Amino acid sequence: MSNAEQNLLREEVRLNDLTVRGITWNVYLINMGIFFLLKLWFRPWIREQEGLALLKTISNSLPNFIEAYVGVFCISGLFLLAKIKNYSWAGNLSDRWIYVISTIVGAIFVITQEMKFHNLGGRNIYDPNDVVASVNGLVFVFVMLNVYGIGLRKK
Repeated sequence: MSNAEQNLLREEVRLNDLTVRGITWNVYLINMGIFFLLKLWFRPWIREQEGLALLKTISNSLPNFIEAYVGVFCISGLFLLAKIKNYSWAGNLSDRWIYVISTIVGAIFVITQEMKFHNLGGRNIYDPNDVVASVNGLVFVFVMLNVYGIGLRKK
């Protein structure tokens, strides 16, 4: 934990005084942009085209990758906020443990959704490519978080 983050722990922190640093935020925004373009424009268009099986597979599975990334990123951010706000259950967790726990929670959600244990993320059709995309998204976000972190800092 950096000195700035330790100082945040010592003083009262308002949520609107915090900002996110690091490349993970930029990748998060890019993923959200791709997700909306894919869902609203590209996927309906590609489904109407003949052939292009690989592009159809990618366009159908990429939202699962993005869902895993965004979910773990958000869970990690919430856990880091809990740590900064000195909640007893989060106070002693290192950033690395927060990323591990967030990835496990995200994995449970996305994998059980793909296996049709629940439909909390919407109507789902089982596809093994979706499971692969979800696992790839989980691995990608875990590596991103461990290399760059989320890191909250005061504005």
